[in-house]
Amino acid sequence: MSLEPSKSWPRIVRRFHWISAGLVLFMLVEGTIMVRVTDVGLRFELYQLHKSFGIIILTLTVLRMSARFLFASSSPTTGGQGWQVFAASTVHALLYTLVVGVVLSGWIMVSASPIPVPISLFGFFNFPTLTPRNFEIYVLAKAWHGWLTKALLILSFLHIVVALKHHFIDRDDVLKRMLNQKNSPGTERPGEVDDLSLTERGEYGSRVRKSFLNG
Repeated sequence: MSLEPSKSWPRIVRRFHWISAGLVLFMLVEGTIMVRVTDVGLRFELYQLHKSFGIIILTLTVLRMSARFLFASSSPTTGGQGWQVFAASTVHALLYTLVVGVVLSGWIMVSASPIPVPISLFGFFNFPTLTPRNFEIYVLAKAWHGWLTKALLILSFLHIVVALKHHFIDRDDVLKRMLNQKNSPGTERPGEVDDLSLTERGEYGSRVRKSFLNG
């Protein structure tokens, strides 16, 4: 039995979204600072931290994509025009692709680096290398890592701007659904009744009965 559309994303999808968003933002800031630090010891520690969080972000992204696929039937209806739905889906797919691409290019870069530094998760255990040590592969992966990171930064900024536009200018429920806030008055859909309080359910039922009787 398929689930009816809800007024917000399922809890697990929302949690993956905000945890991933926070970590990606942290990594963008930390990576910018990391390459500018002049203290060798501190820079080395920041690089190791960068690798560990990169592995975590890759894992969360895979789980997040799996959750969106598994709970697709209970995802909220956008209610926008066809091109808006297509654009939103495309942007989300690009964001997932860029996150995975950034992490994998960084993993390949470290694997191919002439300096044999292991890829570890906070020093607890090491991950395997993806390529043999090769300077040409290292240079290419480093370049791709930089390009993909810049693309991710730009697309993330646009994603935030559009979400804020929906909230403050369009005044719709796009951002609220990811925040698990109640929909604006008059935007309820039949599939959302299960998420309403008892009082709201009574009011909803009254409106439905009046609409039926008047129709």
